[in-house]
Amino acid sequence: MARPFDPLELVENRYPELKQYLDHQLSAENKDILNRLDILLGGYKSAYALEILATADYIRHERPTFTEAEIVAEAKRWSPRKQQLLKPKHVSQALERLRTYEEEL
Repeated sequence: MARPFDPLELVENRYPELKQYLDHQLSAENKDILNRLDILLGGYKSAYALEILATADYIRHERPTFTEAEIVAEAKRWSPRKQQLLKPKHVSQALERLRTYEEEL
């Protein structure tokens, strides 16, 4: 079973099939979307990191006036799991990643 900080990886024996699909089935627009997604997710490829990034992004879009501390508090209200697992430092890093990504666009 994967742990929260284990990276998510492609099943290697399916890579040729995936590459074929990416090379021949995706439109230029969809390839651009995947490239931008890859940039956004740089360094955020574990289940935990993706959860924190998605949680922080969702809350800041739903509550744009929230401070970093309020985003952490809101996320911790969602579930006992988030209360135990969520670290303010990780939320801060995720928010910085989102800001940096938006500036790169």
